[in-house]
Amino acid sequence: ELLELSQAQDAILSFDLELPLLPFQRAGVKYALETRRVLLADSMGLGKTCQGIALALDTKLRNGKTLVVVPPHLRLQWIKECRRFAPKLMVATVTGRKPYALPKHDVLVVGDSVINSWATKLEGKFDTLIVDEAHSVKNEKAGRTKGVRYIANSIPSDGIIALMSGTMTPNRPSELLSPLKIIGRLNNVFGSRKEFLVKYCDYQILPSGFPNRNGASNTTELNTLLRGTCMVRRRKEDVLKDLPLKRRAQIDVELQEAEMSVYRTAERDFLKWVLETYGKDAHERAGKAEVITRMNKLREILGIAKVRTVVEHINSLLSEGEQVVVFGYHRKVLNALRDGLQEHGVVMVAGGSTPEAKQRYVEMFNNKQAKVFIGQYESAGSGLNLTSASHVVLAEMPYSPSTGQQAEDRCHRIGQVNPVVAWWITAVDTDNHTIDMRLWDLLNMKAEVTSAIMDGWAENLNADAGTMTAQLLKDMLNDYK
Repeated sequence: ELLELSQAQDAILSFDLELPLLPFQRAGVKYALETRRVLLADSMGLGKTCQGIALALDTKLRNGKTLVVVPPHLRLQWIKECRRFAPKLMVATVTGRKPYALPKHDVLVVGDSVINSWATKLEGKFDTLIVDEAHSVKNEKAGRTKGVRYIANSIPSDGIIALMSGTMTPNRPSELLSPLKIIGRLNNVFGSRKEFLVKYCDYQILPSGFPNRNGASNTTELNTLLRGTCMVRRRKEDVLKDLPLKRRAQIDVELQEAEMSVYRTAERDFLKWVLETYGKDAHERAGKAEVITRMNKLREILGIAKVRTVVEHINSLLSEGEQVVVFGYHRKVLNALRDGLQEHGVVMVAGGSTPEAKQRYVEMFNNKQAKVFIGQYESAGSGLNLTSASHVVLAEMPYSPSTGQQAEDRCHRIGQVNPVVAWWITAVDTDNHTIDMRLWDLLNMKAEVTSAIMDGWAENLNADAGTMTAQLLKDMLNDYK
């Protein structure tokens, strides 16, 4: 019954929101109300927030209270959306790491960066727990995960725990362990943590003696079992036939000789250091902080080298009267892009941007007071609605397919009336693969694994048998002479 409901196009509810739910959203809410513990994993842009608000409204109708845990930059948006979709809900928030008396509320919105500090204060006070962008609790040792899990354990059995994310497993099945544990479905559905790892993560002991839990196996079976017990997921093409199609275009750019020379020198120095420091099996040490730091520095160098061509591409889009959303990773790259596009009117959301500033910049962009929106993947890749634009440029390669898809879906979501084109800018070299070219191949492999878990079959970006850094480093070392 739950398996059928997880794929239902509509359902009957005894209540609705001020702005009525779409048919498939009603089905999602019905699934959550039936199972009480749910991974709401609809694709990005399908309105998971309003489904969460519907669960909060149902909780109020049962004289209960709801706690919503969100990334800090989405706190204000959740309050705004609650008032828009369910004005009868009394919505409040708390901030800071030092707990104080709770304000009156039906719904309390708390940033996930401080939830661990508030966990004891909030324990036992709620009937429903909603966690937005729940892929952030995949790390069982993280403070936010511990805080969420502590509170989840106090939700009554007839209450609701809903973890919401369109990218619940950004890279591999093992990332489901923490979410399943939070909603109480790991042991009673899959037997145990070890059984889950063996059956669905291709668990094995490596020659080095260390366990590998980063693989994927029996993904179709996993998808069916999740849908039949605790997960509802619909994709845009399944339920929103009138949403304009999204087209992904990979743009290969050749760097100038001087630009490529700078990058290649940095790459050789990096690989030489890796081999001298860790030897031929260096990729097994890819998790070391210094390796990651130096790898990111190499990516930054290539990102800066691409700025000139990225700006040229964006200028060509702007010349046709388009607005453009641009995403990158490194602050130096973002600043260089801003400087190169300043004459067109630019707003930028990056690390350090306050929730108020983010909201203001989004409104400026959507009101066409700025032609270019520059966002950092971590700070602007989720929760923001930028549907006034239909062109998204990924100036730097992300580290996971879900990060890229999140960025694309700032424009490709409900409210969009034009076809969306996502431009992935890839620095290429005919003599030897660049880090961009290697990342593109790895991202496609990871997308196939993720899609098989969440959707029941594999499709690539048109993307783990290890961390992205390890795979990338191994590939680079194999070609190093």
